[in-house]
Amino acid sequence: MPVFKWKEDYQYSNVQSFVQAIKQSDYYEEIPDRIQLTIGVDDGLILHLEALVHSLDKNTDTPIDLYIIYASLTAESISRVKFINDKLEAVTLILRPIPKESRQFIENINMDKARLPIGTYFRIIVPEVLIDLERVIYLDTDMVVNASLKPL
Repeated sequence: MPVFKWKEDYQYSNVQSFVQAIKQSDYYEEIPDRIQLTIGVDDGLILHLEALVHSLDKNTDTPIDLYIIYASLTAESISRVKFINDKLEAVTLILRPIPKESRQFIENINMDKARLPIGTYFRIIVPEVLIDLERVIYLDTDMVVNASLKPL
């Protein structure tokens, strides 16, 4: 069997054709007044939150709303998020619990075989949890941001 070689026309979805159609239309890029981001967390991932949030706060030139989606958090974790939020200048942390009707998508994941914390699977239901947002960028909790997110 020949060695696999990636070709430019291989695509995972129709996003490339969608983006090309937008570029050919009269659409122009509009950067919102505030960039809206989201992450999924559980109590274990709260420990990693501070590095991400600090890097966002120090490397942004646009105010950021960071929606933190979760199924359940201890009072200690919620206090930690509020403590971190009080230290930020450009980033606002917004706790957003997952509604009960959306939890069914997550509750069936067999965590015995999962290699990731449950909070990382919350990305699956971002559209269900943040239905009031027109656009949002998902980040993993263990990321560090070293430049403006405007190009995204």
